[in-house]
Amino acid sequence: MKINLDKLKELVEAGDVTAIEKHVLEESLEKGDLTLAVKTNRDVKSDFESERDKHHTKALETWKSNNLEALIEEEVSKRNPQKTPEQIEIEKLRKEIEDERKGRERETLKTKAIEYATEQGLPTKFIERFLADDEESTKVTLGEYKAELDTFVQAQVDAKFKESGRDIDKPGQGGPTVTNLSELASAASIRK
Repeated sequence: MKINLDKLKELVEAGDVTAIEKHVLEESLEKGDLTLAVKTNRDVKSDFESERDKHHTKALETWKSNNLEALIEEEVSKRNPQKTPEQIEIEKLRKEIEDERKGRERETLKTKAIEYATEQGLPTKFIERFLADDEESTKVTLGEYKAELDTFVQAQVDAKFKESGRDIDKPGQGGPTVTNLSELASAASIRK
């Protein structure tokens, strides 16, 4: 620090504090004086570090806004590489093969369900609606359907018997007279 003592004495005698500060800060400071002041004066050091922190914070925020997005994208792409066209094609082919396998399994299951339904005397027109995930589940579903259908048919037969007694066909309607359930089943197969 170069202080012109004569000039400083003049300013002190004049009592002009602003002029004294201006003389010391603008005309007397030299390179390295700030570093010396920071090392020797706690208040100067505190103020200097506060300003430095503000500067660094602003610089860091600017860097983040300019560079961080690109760095994140790069790291994400390293950890999760994009699929190559060959990998995409392989996945597509695997899916097609899996779909074909499921289709064949479904057709096999449908064939077995039709066989089972035929054995049980069930209609096969809407058999696909009763298909489950496997053969056993499909048989259970068809068994439940058969039980419900048998109950429905029996209720209809009972209602017809209740309405007209044992004589299913009322006089004048034409058709065979049925006296028991087995005759009803044979008469139904004749009408088909």
